[in-house]
Amino acid sequence: MVDVMYTRARWFVLLAMVIVTGASLSVCIAAAPLIPTMFMEMNWDPGATVAATMMAYIGFSALAAFTLGFLVDKLGTVRCWIISLIGSILGLVLIPVLAHSLPGLVVCRAFSGAGSGLMLSTIASLCSQWFKYNERTYVAAFQGFAVNLGIGVGLVVSPAMFKLVGDWRMALAYDSILPIIGLIVAIIVFFSIKPPVHHAERQAEAGSVKVSSDLKKAFICPTLYILAAMWLIDAWSQQAYMDIAPAFYAAPYPLGLGFDPQVAGMKLMWASYAMMAGSLAAPVITEIIFKGSAKPTVFIGLGVSAVTVLSVRTLTPDSGMWLIMIPVIILFFSSFVNPTVVGYIAKHYPDTITGRLGGYLTGVGSVGATLGVAVGSMLLHTFNSFIPNMNVLAGLMAMGAVVVLFLKKPKFF
Repeated sequence: MVDVMYTRARWFVLLAMVIVTGASLSVCIAAAPLIPTMFMEMNWDPGATVAATMMAYIGFSALAAFTLGFLVDKLGTVRCWIISLIGSILGLVLIPVLAHSLPGLVVCRAFSGAGSGLMLSTIASLCSQWFKYNERTYVAAFQGFAVNLGIGVGLVVSPAMFKLVGDWRMALAYDSILPIIGLIVAIIVFFSIKPPVHHAERQAEAGSVKVSSDLKKAFICPTLYILAAMWLIDAWSQQAYMDIAPAFYAAPYPLGLGFDPQVAGMKLMWASYAMMAGSLAAPVITEIIFKGSAKPTVFIGLGVSAVTVLSVRTLTPDSGMWLIMIPVIILFFSSFVNPTVVGYIAKHYPDTITGRLGGYLTGVGSVGATLGVAVGSMLLHTFNSFIPNMNVLAGLMAMGAVVVLFLKKPKFF
């Protein structure tokens, strides 16, 4: 058995993780503000443009997470950072060359989505390889913070680049500056810092037979399926809410609240900050208040979110501060779920399989996000109202709050 000596260099690795994750995830949302420009200039169908831009990204992100998680266990976290960022960069720099048709745009977004899917699969492995047991939930929280930070930066940088260069393809190509910075940071970490336990050494010590056995044990135990359900519900709910809230605030009253899109964005902006704050608050609540127990943190996060989502139906254009506070409460508390689940995996499963498990659950989350968009769109089309989707989200969150009560430590490890 290798003695584990955790060095102070791990805190630089944490900073690097925030940078590379934010840089990779900025690509996710970068194209979204430019979608109207795309379909008007290219005479593309708006729905097809959204599918080629966002659904392709989410789909390939899920596929990469499901299928490439083993690379994290085989190659180590930092090598996968590098591969991920190269994919994100290729997906952007190829846009001026390929994105003259919808299939070409899909190819570009596929590269970026696959890169982000692999990036998100690395966090559980990073936590378990580089950080002490009682630090792992905190580290997972910083990834949630980095994801939200990257999305926020992407929303700002992409329109700014378009205003600067006047061409949506070149604007997206210039957005590659962020993942290029992330790639430089990842290369610095790769050549300058080694994990406390060298990954190849751990793999050799464990052996392929033991790794396979540990995976089987993980899949036999119901704990993993409860964690997967939490991840799916969280991704479904947050993606659906983030997609539907801007439309609800900007749609004509009484279908929506009738605000100017820019005013709607300003009111919802605070909810983005709340997501980052919720991600960072989750480990403090779990480790300090609940002495390391994940169950009450997730229960509170989903339970409060479910009740607050139901209150959306009471909003009117004259609701004042509640127009800001209700989205803030929903996204603050729902953001407890993801970092708590990731931290739980890093603390309770062997580090030789956390890459695979992180990949599987990231893929499940991507499926949940896709379902959130699809079901929300279907309900809006069917009922011509945003309220049915809010009811579904409240029901999902309430169901998750009940299911997490059955969470128990995996008995085989």
